[in-house]
Amino acid sequence: MIKRKIAVVTGSRSEYDIIYSTMKAIRDSKKLSLQVFATGTHLADRFGQTYREIEKDGFRIARKVISLLGTDTLLGRAKSIGIQIMGLAEAFDSLKPDVVVVSGDREDTLCAATAANYLNIPVAHMCGGDTAYGSVDNLVRDAVTKLSHFHFAMTEKHAKKIISMGEISDRV
Repeated sequence: MIKRKIAVVTGSRSEYDIIYSTMKAIRDSKKLSLQVFATGTHLADRFGQTYREIEKDGFRIARKVISLLGTDTLLGRAKSIGIQIMGLAEAFDSLKPDVVVVSGDREDTLCAATAANYLNIPVAHMCGGDTAYGSVDNLVRDAVTKLSHFHFAMTEKHAKKIISMGEISDRV
């Protein structure tokens, strides 16, 4: 039996905590093969190199994709997007996942969804439809929703928002 390759992109500890059970279910499936892509703050010294926690939890990291320029300023985050898209595009092209799973509303998610779309790889987005006020995260989450093919909302309210954005209800 050929296993479907499911790439999960994780860029921060907070988002990893949300996506952990999904990663475990994919890893434990007889029909799926998990590819973990660690990026963002997971790889930064100043944030504790939290990719080690992913490994300690028993996950093999398929690729570490460097993205941060050593700063968490708004300009640094914006410039890091270009670096991260290039790294993820190369990694996806090399490992050829069948689906890319992302969660949340940070630049890691936007970069993964963008790279996957340009490579014609379907995107599954967890936690779309939520609302965050006062930051760019809300805009990024909605952009990722539009770049995604499958939507896993956390609440009925979030699902309704995704559908109101024009997404196909059967995919929410």
